[in-house]
Amino acid sequence: MTRIATLPVLAAVLAAAVLAPTACKPVDLTTPATTGPAGPATPATPPPANAAALLRKLPVAEEDTGAHYERAEWGEDWPARTDGCTTRDLVLLRQAKGAQRGAGCALHCPAAKPCWVSPYDGRATADPGELEIDHRVPLNEAARSRVVAGGKPGLGATRVWSAAQKHAYYADPANLVAVTAEVNSAKSDDDPARWRPANREAWCAYATRYIQTKLKYHLTADKAERAALAQMLGTCPAK
Repeated sequence: MTRIATLPVLAAVLAAAVLAPTACKPVDLTTPATTGPAGPATPATPPPANAAALLRKLPVAEEDTGAHYERAEWGEDWPARTDGCTTRDLVLLRQAKGAQRGAGCALHCPAAKPCWVSPYDGRATADPGELEIDHRVPLNEAARSRVVAGGKPGLGATRVWSAAQKHAYYADPANLVAVTAEVNSAKSDDDPARWRPANREAWCAYATRYIQTKLKYHLTADKAERAALAQMLGTCPAK
C-alpha cells in the first residue's frame, strides 16, 4: 500500500444533510463547520493521524452490482433554501473569489475577472454558466456501494435508503463541488479506481473528502477504489 504522507490541519466537516436514524445515519467525524454568508464552510483536509485513520475506517466490500439505480429517485433539480438560493447557488458562492451577488442569487464577476477555478482541471472562469455541480462520490457509486449495518456490509444504498435519504444525499453540499462541464462529463459516475482529477494538486483534497463522504453515509469501497484513494492521499504535501 502506498504510504500516506502528512496533510494540513482540518478546519471542519460539513454536516448539512439530516437523515432519518437508520443504517445510513451520518457519522460525526469532527467538529461542525462554521457558517458564513454563503453557507457552511468547505471542509479542509484532516491532520496526518486523522487522514490515516479515515482510510483505515473505510470498509472494503465488493459492490452490489445488482442494485438498481434510477437517477430520478435521487434528485433532478437543486432544492431552494430559505434565503431563495438553490443548492447550486450555495456551492458556487462557497467557491467564488471576488464574485458579486445580485438579485435572486445571481452571481457575476466584476470586469469579467475569473472568480472560479475548477479544482479537477485547474480551469479558471468568470462565467458560472460554464460550471456544473459534481457529486464527488457519484450517485450511482453510492447506489451500488454497500451500507454497513450492525458492523457488516449489507445491500447497496439504493436498496435500503428511503426516498428522503436519497434526496438528502443528492443535495448534501459536503459532497458537491463546482467544476467545468467538460470534466464533469468525463468523470461521469466513475470512482477513483477509474477516474481521478487531471490536476494532481487536487488529489489530496479530492481523496480525503471522498473518504469523508463514504464514512458519513456508512458506505463501503471496493479494493481497487480503496487502493486508488491511498495512492492519491500519498500526494498530500508534507509539513
